[in-house]
Amino acid sequence: MISWWTGPFVIHEVQPNGVVQVFNPTGNQTFKVNGHRLKPFIEPYSTDKEEINLIEPQQL
Repeated sequence: MISWWTGPFVIHEVQPNGVVQVFNPTGNQTFKVNGHRLKPFIEPYSTDKEEINLIEPQQL
């Protein structure tokens, strides 16, 4: 099965009957889909992110 959707998409409008209108920024178009067919976009983990080193708290 081939997926015709390549995203991520931006949610443009949510209707009371569960229909969601999504916007494709690369194609500059909107279309309607069933809200149950959508899933959240989770950005892949990248190792070039900033690293923060924590220090031990001082003991009283």
